Amino acid sequence: MLTVYDAAQVSTVLARMQRSPEERVTFDVAKEIAAREGLKAVLAGDIRPLGAGFVLSARLVGTTTGDILWAGRQDVANSEGLSAAIDKLSGTLRERLGESLRSIRADRPLDQVTTRSFEALEAYVQAEQETNRGDNDAAVALLERAIEFDSSFAMAHRKLGVVLANQGRDTERRTAAFQRAYDLRERLSQRERYLTEAQYHLSVTHDTAATIAAYQAVLDRYPTDRIALNNLGLVYRVMGRDADALALYKRSIAGGAAPAVTFGNAIPIEYEIGSPDTARALLKDYEETHPDHPAPRNTLANFMLAEGQYDSAATVLQDQRAAVRGTPRETGTLFQLSTLATVRGRLEEARPIFRDAIRQNVERDLAEWGGLRAADVAAVADLLTQAETTVRYAGDVSRGSSLTDQAFRIISPERLADLDAVGPLSVAEAYLTVGRLAQAHQYLRRWEADAGDSVRDNPPRQWHLRMSQLALAENRSDEALEHLRQARDLVPACETCDYFELAEVFDAMGQPDSARGYLEGIINRRVLGIRGGNNLPIIYRRLGEIYEAAGDQTKALEFYGKFVDLWAQADAVLQTKVQEVRDRMARLAGEKG
Repeated sequence: MLTVYDAAQVSTVLARMQRSPEERVTFDVAKEIAAREGLKAVLAGDIRPLGAGFVLSARLVGTTTGDILWAGRQDVANSEGLSAAIDKLSGTLRERLGESLRSIRADRPLDQVTTRSFEALEAYVQAEQETNRGDNDAAVALLERAIEFDSSFAMAHRKLGVVLANQGRDTERRTAAFQRAYDLRERLSQRERYLTEAQYHLSVTHDTAATIAAYQAVLDRYPTDRIALNNLGLVYRVMGRDADALALYKRSIAGGAAPAVTFGNAIPIEYEIGSPDTARALLKDYEETHPDHPAPRNTLANFMLAEGQYDSAATVLQDQRAAVRGTPRETGTLFQLSTLATVRGRLEEARPIFRDAIRQNVERDLAEWGGLRAADVAAVADLLTQAETTVRYAGDVSRGSSLTDQAFRIISPERLADLDAVGPLSVAEAYLTVGRLAQAHQYLRRWEADAGDSVRDNPPRQWHLRMSQLALAENRSDEALEHLRQARDLVPACETCDYFELAEVFDAMGQPDSARGYLEGIINRRVLGIRGGNNLPIIYRRLGEIYEAAGDQTKALEFYGKFVDLWAQADAVLQTKVQEVRDRMARLAGEKG
């Protein structure tokens, strides 16, 4: 079947090329239109005088190769023969057209975005392909190249901000990119303008209503738009509207060629609120649609972790690390491996993996770290993590405090507090973890002094969490509980966020049944990955203790057994904790018998 672009379609493309819709379409312009739209060939014609007559010539040129697929010529004695000659030449073309076009493959249409530069458009399309292969660093470089070709390429600025945001990189740079795209919106097509406005409100003004309205405006006019379907799904996910988000993701996937990120967003929600079998089917579809993308292997590992198949997950992740070594995907894989080793009590195994992950993360975004050396940041993160696990797993506050001092000798707490707006809260957290309340108070006061009135009136989630931690340490349980409730109000989509901390507060208030409810809420919720994260061994042991105190020997043995199995190969320093639980189990089993 032959499809010919009509004048209206050509005018639309010319507008995206930032040319006048009335502009005469030369052969070179026609070739660019064909390349942008994924058309197989361009037909060029010419009429030249020859004596008293004319010569009519035409050629069909392959868009990608430039090969001449067909050529024809008609000589005309005078102007009266022009019409018949054109008909004859057209008839010859129609006879040969099908054969000529079947011999070449049509290219996929390039993204329909506004830019005057074809080179910029090619770089933008290549960047999209790199994101679908999981190489965000390559995508950033290509988007920067696109902007070099056309500094007014709004959608390239928007996409650059998105890729940086997805990596958690360079806050100032990505905000500037979103702002630049927004400033250029008036020259865009209606679809592009709505997408740009939606991204601006999502990432800069944080106006949820305006974001939803803009994405919905796109979908009202373009119901299969993949960007709007994915990003509106993200908004709904944050709002706790998981079913609505999943419906949008599935709509995009059903339409074919959904981007990799849409699969990555859909699978966890399907696993949580739908069917694990359907989630696995989506993972298979993900692998088939994006065979070059490495993320499905990490997702497969998360399925295994959710189902307690820790050895299998470790094998998949080790293989994945080898396959993606030296790429951004390695960093995420390292974090998964580190968390798995930590949860299993293999802290010495986790340490070098964690340090490597932190170092890679910092090296990719040095601008965010105020000139600090990546190796120093990794060393500090490692020591502070050691301090936390030493306190929480081994109960050794003195050792944890010493590790914290070692960390702050590498980078001072004042320097860390200066890194960003929540830097003082991060330092306060480190001191709270090891029970040094005076220093924690100092950095909490610093945050309050540095924050503006509007921020103090609407403090971030981190502040509520630190204030809850401080209140609990100072035996102000009711205040701790109130701060946790306010922290949870800021993440309505996260059902089990802060459940562990709530359990700690209710334990301190002498309400173990309430604590048990929150702890069981964590491990009973169907989520991909390790339920409870690094707190899982603590949860198992505490549930065993609660059930033992309540006289439920069967449930106590169940949770003590899970703890022992989880830490069966834990480090020697933790084996005293394992033996304590084994002794409890032996006593309970004797009493039960």
